[in-house]
Amino acid sequence: MKRLKSKHSNNLILYFSSLLLGVVVCSCAKPPDDPTANGASRYLYMSSGMCQAGSNTTFTTLTASNRVIRINLNTGLTDSILADYNSPPATTGDSPVGIAPFDSDNIMVVIERSGARRLEKVPKSAYATRIPFSNDTTSALTNTLLGMVKTPDNGYIISRTNGTAKISSSGLTQVATFMTNNPGGSCGTANNKYAALAATSFGHLFFANSAASNNKIGIIKNSGSTCLGGLAAPSATAFPSAAVFIPGYEQIIVAYA
Repeated sequence: MKRLKSKHSNNLILYFSSLLLGVVVCSCAKPPDDPTANGASRYLYMSSGMCQAGSNTTFTTLTASNRVIRINLNTGLTDSILADYNSPPATTGDSPVGIAPFDSDNIMVVIERSGARRLEKVPKSAYATRIPFSNDTTSALTNTLLGMVKTPDNGYIISRTNGTAKISSSGLTQVATFMTNNPGGSCGTANNKYAALAATSFGHLFFANSAASNNKIGIIKNSGSTCLGGLAAPSATAFPSAAVFIPGYEQIIVAYA
């Protein structure tokens, strides 16, 4: 086990665990918590779009199952399909590559398809009408989309092959390039596959890069411009593909494929 401490918090510890994700529906995005869960029912939401895991996956926008599903945690079974991007109103090639919380009734989904990249609000009920949120393909959603994370100000950081963009809570482009794919320092260069992002409670951003030439994790200052620290993957063939930040413990758990 390795750990990385941020100079901004002595308690901020980055844990690495060598977990294999190859069998887990290739859901490379952190599922959002369900704020409406009660004692009777608790749910886990998952997207199964194109997966970012270095060379250890063959799932593309066309070969992934491309659905957003809800799992009942009482039974461990799929409870319902919230969105199926294999059928209308979706178009062939639409792939839900990431999800994040929105409110008590909806989750946010980021869809990758060249020419139609976008964010949609998806209700937490089966096959409900999806609501457009952002489709700024001119400045924010300009390259292949890889994932998404919600920030403390209720906005969203979107990862793409040439960096990240910041979308506001109202769906407007706030920062077209929040972080480039060459943050430098120990965060390295050639970060062309931000497979996972995790926002801390104080606004800094953890990233997992699954590019074979620079497979590592790191932390970027909340301004998006400064590398606070980076650490290589445990081995050259270990590609970080998912991450979740635990605010109560100020820890991040990273899974490798």
